[in-house]
Amino acid sequence: PDTSLRQAEVLRLQGNTASAVDTYLALLKVNPHALDNQAAQLADGLRSQPDQLRRLRDAYAEIVAQNPKDPTLQSFVGIMSVRLDDMPRAVDAFAQWTTLQPQNLEARRNYTLVLSQTQQYAQAAASAESLKALAQQQNATQDQLKGYQALVDFFTAKSKGG
Repeated sequence: PDTSLRQAEVLRLQGNTASAVDTYLALLKVNPHALDNQAAQLADGLRSQPDQLRRLRDAYAEIVAQNPKDPTLQSFVGIMSVRLDDMPRAVDAFAQWTTLQPQNLEARRNYTLVLSQTQQYAQAAASAESLKALAQQQNATQDQLKGYQALVDFFTAKSKGG
């Protein structure tokens, strides 16, 4: 059942990226979650081929338009958008992800980071505060909580011009 996926990987590793992405897109048409275990790695692997990465990200975006309540697919749009340096799209995708999975630390962390990358420091500070509160609820270590508090303090200072 994973023959097409393996063939696509071989094509990509051989440098035939366009054909590999064609295969990935065909897999996604059959099953939107066919690449779930590889999506982040693909985003990294295709970073040097932005046109191909954009094709893959846009395919995920089309799937998300049909399945807007799927947090996994939202996360992939966000991750691929970051790799493409399309921060407005990443902010939107990660915002949706945090809405769909409000208890997900990774979603909140990614959202906070893209807010800071887009210099939305007040929103990043508020998101970091939510991240810290969520981490407390999930019994994070004191070191983790100190790290989250440092983010809150940093973004708060940045939002005030510091």
